[in-house]
Amino acid sequence: MAEAATALDPDLFVLYLGNNEVTGPFGPGTVFTSTSPPRLGVGASIWMRKSRVGQLLRRAKGAFSPATSQVRGTGMEVFVDRPVAEDDPAMDRVYESFRSNLEAICDLAKSNGVPVVLATVGTNLRHSAPFASLSVSKIEDILGEELELRQSGDYRGAAQKMHAAVELAPDCAEVHYRLGRLQLALGDTLVGRQELIRARDLDSLRFRADSRIESIIAEVARDRAKQGVHFVDVAADLDRGSSYGIAGREFFLDHVHLDLRGNHAVASALGPAVEAALSATRSDWSAAESSDKAGGLSVSATAQYLAYTPWTRSDLLRQVMAETRVPPFVNQSDHEEQLGRLKSEVQSLDTLLGQQDLSNLWPIYAQSLRRHPGDGIRIYEAARFLQSGLKDPERAESLWREVTRILPHFAAAWNSLADCVAAQSRPAEAREFLERSLDLDPAQPQVLWNLARLLESSGNPGAATQRLRELLRLAPENVAAQRMLEKLDRR
Repeated sequence: MAEAATALDPDLFVLYLGNNEVTGPFGPGTVFTSTSPPRLGVGASIWMRKSRVGQLLRRAKGAFSPATSQVRGTGMEVFVDRPVAEDDPAMDRVYESFRSNLEAICDLAKSNGVPVVLATVGTNLRHSAPFASLSVSKIEDILGEELELRQSGDYRGAAQKMHAAVELAPDCAEVHYRLGRLQLALGDTLVGRQELIRARDLDSLRFRADSRIESIIAEVARDRAKQGVHFVDVAADLDRGSSYGIAGREFFLDHVHLDLRGNHAVASALGPAVEAALSATRSDWSAAESSDKAGGLSVSATAQYLAYTPWTRSDLLRQVMAETRVPPFVNQSDHEEQLGRLKSEVQSLDTLLGQQDLSNLWPIYAQSLRRHPGDGIRIYEAARFLQSGLKDPERAESLWREVTRILPHFAAAWNSLADCVAAQSRPAEAREFLERSLDLDPAQPQVLWNLARLLESSGNPGAATQRLRELLRLAPENVAAQRMLEKLDRR
């Protein structure tokens, strides 16, 4: 990506990365390859995929490879059977490859005269329990006793249980997480922080950057400081802005994804380094000319500037709720707590939105479009509001067409455009757009379902059956698709 970006004459690189190094395409916790190759092997694999011969070989291999043909699902749930322990030997390769990649990006940037802002990544320590823990079977009884004590308000007694559990299962992430939360409740912030960090590092479904990843980022930034690399400890900044000095739901929607306040905090942390990098390399740029300097916009002003309305937030939280209702989120010990918080806020937003005319929000989106004409993402947000908020498919259609023109590779936009024309009784066009979406991304259960229903209602049961079978390969638990397929098979 960095090599391709240099061809675009970038002003600078901002590197905010480090999550999913284990579950990424070539990590030891992935489901997409059978092994975790060294960095040179990864480079060779990527190079091969660019060639037509390589693509042909990969397609042929995929037809017979368990590592690819048996992957079911489209989200984080596909990784639940691939835990990786902290002391797994494969982790050494993860750290080695991560360091090598960071160094290579920094060196590439230097050779092209591009300054780099390198940042640590924030993770939700306080309100995201481990996704998977080792050695739980050793201490199941103690965990049950701790829960009873905690629910009765006896935090000190519960903490004693967790101290005992740590002695029996020191590698159990869940124990450290519960102990960390209890220590915070008892007022021991220092120990609580240490335990919560330990819980994240021991989480065997490794979706979050661990302490070693964070250390590598800081080390590479220090080693490359003389070649124009500016370092920002974003993780520490997020901690400082959170309760107890430990990052939590103040800034995060889930385990790593930033909320509006979190994005604002990260942008504010990065801002001074970005200004310094640009000032040092561009004679035509000065901080005084920037109308949107870091810290210049409040969170509420930023929301207005980005057309982040109460409807947008409600829609976003519903998407987060849907994602957290499946593994691995349902396996977290604080899952009900997280889901309850999301439900409560959505209900409050729905009450607020129900008391006003939603059309009054449209000027905010319209102003955003006028301010940044041709911005595909802003047009996308406005189109979603027209289609799902105001239920106006005719006006939304023109915006969706503009999105697909600007971002023709955006599979979701073609699906939304199909919904708009279907709502206006134009099934042939809807089918064309749904198939275009699937050409771009075949692993979309909802799009396959929409297309199957459209084909069935249009009198094409054979094609509908084919799409249903594709859907059930991705989501075999889809009861509605099973019933529809049985109905078509009986014909």
